Amino acid sequence: MWLVPAAVGVECPAFGQAGPPNADRRLTIEWSAPAECPSRDELVARVGALVGAPRGPSERVVAARGRVTSSRKAGELRYRLDFVVRGSEANARALNDDDCSHLVDAAALILALDLNPNLLLDPSPTDALEEEPPRNVAGAPATADLGAAPNDKALPKADARAAARHESPTAAPPGPARLNVHAGARITLDNGALPRAALGVGPFVAVARGALAFEAQGTVYQEQFTVSGPRGGSAGAYVSLSTVSAHACLRALPLAIDVRTCLGGELGVARTSGVRLEQSEEATGLWTAATATLSARVLHERMVSPVVGVSFVRPLGAPTVYIERFGTVFEPAPVGVRGFLGLDVRFF
Repeated sequence: MWLVPAAVGVECPAFGQAGPPNADRRLTIEWSAPAECPSRDELVARVGALVGAPRGPSERVVAARGRVTSSRKAGELRYRLDFVVRGSEANARALNDDDCSHLVDAAALILALDLNPNLLLDPSPTDALEEEPPRNVAGAPATADLGAAPNDKALPKADARAAARHESPTAAPPGPARLNVHAGARITLDNGALPRAALGVGPFVAVARGALAFEAQGTVYQEQFTVSGPRGGSAGAYVSLSTVSAHACLRALPLAIDVRTCLGGELGVARTSGVRLEQSEEATGLWTAATATLSARVLHERMVSPVVGVSFVRPLGAPTVYIERFGTVFEPAPVGVRGFLGLDVRFF
């Protein structure tokens, strides 16, 4: 019996279109993927490499639909494959990987197992890959149509078994979130902790992973002067404040801007220098406060990102300034407000 070589020529459809029929009549695939991903023809070729050539018209026919989308998170390009075999819509798969070719391997394995459920139980190679091709009268190998173009890459069966162990048959969870460390400096405008609105400056460091972050900051504020009493300026006090704060934060990652909502505490030292007619006195007291912060990083995917935010400060333990014969000349506000602006540098 003479075999006539079959020419395989399936055009790759445009993105998101169904396109012409597949070369392998066992498969009806609707395929949509970015241009850098393997085409539908290559997906069919990888299935053919796993299960071999069609054996007859009675073989099972599988219809499926697959869509690959790409997204960029934390500077990394990720691919997602939504794949479903028709008739098994309840078992739709959602696979994630940073290599689109790996997702096509997984889709080929799913289709191959649907065509031959015993594929991975058989330790021997498939007939199409191991048997010597039939020869014609002249002794030249005849061409067999495996549903793939001559130059298409085939996925070895051993690799398919490894992919089956690596990929879940239902859904692949996203990879572990990367640990990000960034640091910088911030300028803060405080209203409430000191006698007058005061500027402060200090370093900042944060560690973030996924939706969680931990932040720490140190700030030194400008010394401020307050006066009180019937002599109108003959008595008063200088007040200065230095603090260290720590916060636990939740991040709104799906947004284009890294928005963080934080709760934390603050520990510091308040220094006062009282002035009256006879003499000058100095004192140091402990400052403690609870803080709530809302911040935003507008270019968080870049190495250097500006950050802006606002904090509400509730003093828990704060010294008041008292001058003999003049009484209390200053005590912090029940709730203070701070605004800040800074630059963050992401190290990794």
